[in-house]
Parts: sequence; C-alpha cells; structure tokens
Amino acid sequence: MIDFIAVGKKITHYRKQLRMTQDDLADKLSITRQLVSKWELGLGFPTIDAWLDLAKLFNTSFEELLCLDEEDLDEFVDALISNPDNFNDLSLSSIMPFLSNEQAEKVFLTLLEKGKLGKTTSISSIAPFLSEEALDKFVDYYIKGQYQHVNVNSLYPFMDSKTVKKLFIYLLNKKDQ
Repeated sequence: MIDFIAVGKKITHYRKQLRMTQDDLADKLSITRQLVSKWELGLGFPTIDAWLDLAKLFNTSFEELLCLDEEDLDEFVDALISNPDNFNDLSLSSIMPFLSNEQAEKVFLTLLEKGKLGKTTSISSIAPFLSEEALDKFVDYYIKGQYQHVNVNSLYPFMDSKTVKKLFIYLLNKKDQ
C-alpha cells in the first residue's frame, strides 16, 4: 500500500537535498506552501502533473518518489476498493498512471458502482486509462441520473460508437423535454 507518510518524507528529503524551502518548492510548482506541507506530512497527494514536475526537479523516478512496487499497488487497490471512504481526498487522476489497466478498471468500476466518484473526479482525465466497456457502464449510470455533473462531451474520443450513439440519443431526448 502507498505509505503517504513515507512519500511525504521522500519529498521532504529531496527538497532539503536541493536546499529548498517549502516556499521555494511551491513557487517552482506554482502551488501553495500549504499544499507542499500537506504532501510532506502525508495528508495530501500530488496530482500527476505535480508528480511529473517533482520527478524531473528531483531527478528521480516515480517509483522512487512513491516508494512503490507491484505488490504495494495491489495492496493499495484492495484497500481503496474495500473502503473508498478512507480515500475521499485522493485524486484518481493522480494515481491512474501508476496502476495497471486491470487495477485502474477495478478501482473505477468499484467506485462507480458504489456511487463514490466524487464531484471533483475528472472523468475525462482518467478516461485514457479505462476500457470502452467501463465508459459504457459510466454512461449507463449517467443516463439513469447519476453523475450528471460530468461533462460527457469530453468522453466521446474514448467511447466506442455504440456508446456515443446511446449517449447522443439520451442527450437529444433530454433536450427535447
């Protein structure tokens, strides 16, 4: 499982190695010092863009920064699936690139079925990690009235033609009502 405190210590270690303050790192990443502090305390998790910037700045790999191996990812996925409420502040777009296709699909479908895809979840940013079948299931939930806050237009490039047609007909009918 991802040890957020260990990850925070790793970020602190690399930041101090470069003789940077939290303010310096925040300025480099165009974020707030408070966000850097949250990461370093293990209370928050960087987005994928921030991970890319951190790895480049610290001249290291994602795996090194995240203290991860495949077994850790499996444990993390299992923990997330069994109790998603413990991960309310976690951005799916920040973890999807580190998961296998199978793990990404499992996480997404579980959260979808449990109604745990929050309003802050950017489906379009995680769509590249999902199968057309998973997106078809998402559209089914959308048509049933869930996740209406999502801008489904951004998902078209990732859907198969059958799903696009189903969604298009739904949206046309909805507009006519």
